[in-house]
Amino acid sequence: MTCGTGPTPDTWLRLLAQVPLLHQPGDAWLYGTSSDLQGILVARASGRALPDFLAERIFAPLGMTDTGFAASTRQGHRLTSSYTRAPDGTLTLADARDGAWTHVPRFHSGGGGLVSTADDLLAFARMLLAGGEGDGRRLLDPASVRRMTTDHLTPEQRGAATLFLEGEGWGYGGQVDVSTVRSFRECAAAGRP
Repeated sequence: MTCGTGPTPDTWLRLLAQVPLLHQPGDAWLYGTSSDLQGILVARASGRALPDFLAERIFAPLGMTDTGFAASTRQGHRLTSSYTRAPDGTLTLADARDGAWTHVPRFHSGGGGLVSTADDLLAFARMLLAGGEGDGRRLLDPASVRRMTTDHLTPEQRGAATLFLEGEGWGYGGQVDVSTVRSFRECAAAGRP
């Protein structure tokens, strides 16, 4: 959710509570709302808005000055418009350069919604590769990084989730490779998306 017209966290929680479970916890894995819920929990447990918490605990220590829930006014010129392909093959504007990513959303999704740069992403990846240390500071416990980057799904759960997981599993908050599959480039060359 990148638009300022999205729900507030309280409204989102109220709506989520009305959705029935598809499976009992642990019976299956579904890509979904768990990280969004974690973002709300982090904000409430810390007593701070999620953007402020992330800025203080992760972005500032790593020098990630271009990462946030919206592009700053000094960054807007660096954005591009995005397009979708219409059924007839023409491109249709999905979001203008000065569109959704220039407005801070009401709902700060813990599962997505950050705008960033390659340099900032590299800083975050280097911190993970260093076991949670970045720029000489410990930001995450090495055990936490291992949990984030280790598959926690059973083979049955992975097999039932091939729409989202093809050769991947799921760590705490993201996909992790568990097997070698053909790369996207190889699939595209073979005419397979």
